[in-house]
Amino acid sequence: MPGFLRSPALKLIGYFVLVGALLALVWTLLPAVRPYIHVSGVGGEALQQFDQTVSGSSRASGVSGDGSLFRYGMLSVLSILGTLVFTPPVAWIYMVTKRQEGYDKTFVQILLLLPIVVAAVVRVVQGDLALAFALAGIVAAVRFRTTLKDLKNAVFAFATIGVGLASGTGNWMLAGFLSLFFCMVTYVLWRRDVGGVREMLSPVAKPMRMAEALVPGEAHRSVVAGSRKYARNLEGEELEDIDLFARRLSRFVRGDALRSKQKFDTLLIVYTDDPEAASTELEEPLEELTDRFDLVDSVPGPLQSVALLYLLRLKEDAEIGDFLGVLNCDEGGLFKAAELKPISGLRKQIT
Repeated sequence: MPGFLRSPALKLIGYFVLVGALLALVWTLLPAVRPYIHVSGVGGEALQQFDQTVSGSSRASGVSGDGSLFRYGMLSVLSILGTLVFTPPVAWIYMVTKRQEGYDKTFVQILLLLPIVVAAVVRVVQGDLALAFALAGIVAAVRFRTTLKDLKNAVFAFATIGVGLASGTGNWMLAGFLSLFFCMVTYVLWRRDVGGVREMLSPVAKPMRMAEALVPGEAHRSVVAGSRKYARNLEGEELEDIDLFARRLSRFVRGDALRSKQKFDTLLIVYTDDPEAASTELEEPLEELTDRFDLVDSVPGPLQSVALLYLLRLKEDAEIGDFLGVLNCDEGGLFKAAELKPISGLRKQIT
C-alpha cells in the first residue's frame, strides 16, 4: 500500500465521506426516516421541536395510537447509533497520537462507552429540570477517584461527552462535525508538535557537530574521536537536513522511555565508508561494553560517508575513553570518526 494511503488524516476523511454517503443514501431511499435525522439546534427546545416534527410525520404516515412510544424508541435508538458512528474516530485518533508514549486500553474503552451513557442520560432528562437536579445529586454521590496523567486525555473525554450530548439532543449533524473537526485539529496539532519540543529539536543556526544537532539542549558536549574531517561542525543546509533525523531519534527515545529498566543513556555516531561492514564489526565491542544497544538510523555524513546512529546503555564500569579506544577511529580505517553524547536530558524534555 502506498505510504500516503496509510495517512491517518486520509483515513479520517475517508471514514466521514463514507458516513456522509450512507446518510445521503438513507435520506434518499427512506423518506420516512427524514424527520428523525433533519434537526437544527440543541437543548430542550430543540427536543420539543424535534418531537413535534416527528409526531406530525407519524400522524401523516398513519402510525397508530401508540405513536409516542414509537417516536421515543426511534429517537433513543438513533441517539445511541449517533454515538456509535461518531465516537470511534475520536478514540482512534487518540490511539494514533498516543501510540509513541503509550496509552491505557481501559481509557480507550471509556471513550467509546461514555458518550453512549451521556446520550441515554440526555434522553432520560428531556428538559425536566427536577429530574436533571435529581440526576446530578445521584452522580455527585458516586465518587470517582481517577487521576489523568495527561491533561489531553481530559480533552478527549470532553469531546466524546460533546458527541454524546449532541446525539442525545438529536443534533447528529453537530455530533458529526464535532467529531470530524476535533479529530482533524488534534491530528494536525500532533503532527506539527504545536506547543511541544519540536523547536527545541530543530538545530539552531550556529555550527555544531552532528551529535549536538541530534540531541540539543544537553549541558554535556559530545566526546569525539578520529578524524575531524568527518566529526566536524555542520552548518546551513547540513543542519536543516539533520532536523528530520533529530525528530526520528526523539520518537525512538520517547518510546524507549516507557521501559522500566535499562533505558538508553548515550548516543553513538560512527562515521564510515562501509556501513554494512562497520555495523558487523561494532557488534562485539558493543556487546562487551553495553547492557543493550540498537542501531536506530543512518545519516549521510561528510565526504560521502555514512553516519550510523546507535543508542546505547553503557555498563556501569565502562569508560568512554576505553570505548572509543576499542573503535580505533582513524581517517584511513573502517571507522573514520565517532561521537558520544548523553541523552538523559533529551528524554526528560520530550517525555
